Amino acid sequence: MKKSYFQILALAVLLVFTSSSCKKCKVENITTDSGAIITEAVVYPVSGYMPYYGPALVNGYVIGPTHNYANNFKVSFDGGPKTNVDWSQYRILVNPVKATCNASYNRNVTIDNTAQTVSYSINCEQCTLCDYEVNTDNYVLVPIFPDNYTLNRTSTVVDKD
Repeated sequence: MKKSYFQILALAVLLVFTSSSCKKCKVENITTDSGAIITEAVVYPVSGYMPYYGPALVNGYVIGPTHNYANNFKVSFDGGPKTNVDWSQYRILVNPVKATCNASYNRNVTIDNTAQTVSYSINCEQCTLCDYEVNTDNYVLVPIFPDNYTLNRTSTVVDKD
């Protein structure tokens, strides 16, 4: 009888642990780029969180040769050396997002010459189980486009448990 009691107790404990075990959030923690983003380029700012410095980026989420922060960036192609940005060919776009420490980003840029717009959208999937938030600037390098184009920025953050 004692043996059966301990077997039932052991089975009950096992069932409790397996049915209420910690669920781990499954977010890939990667960034994917598409559309007009130069995917082989990595943008290196001289410091992080420039979009949060206030008035310097009012209407300034497109960084080009005359931008206040134009000299604060380097770029690397295919893991090569960091070089100055060739402003005659490229622009840098910024789309800051606040998410948890475990998040993945799907970034897309569309340049619409007919509508004279540039759309920079981000879909972010984040783990709600992560303890702290991170501000991500999301700098991307894109081909040059006319200065009079309107930039539309959107971001969507989806929570996962």
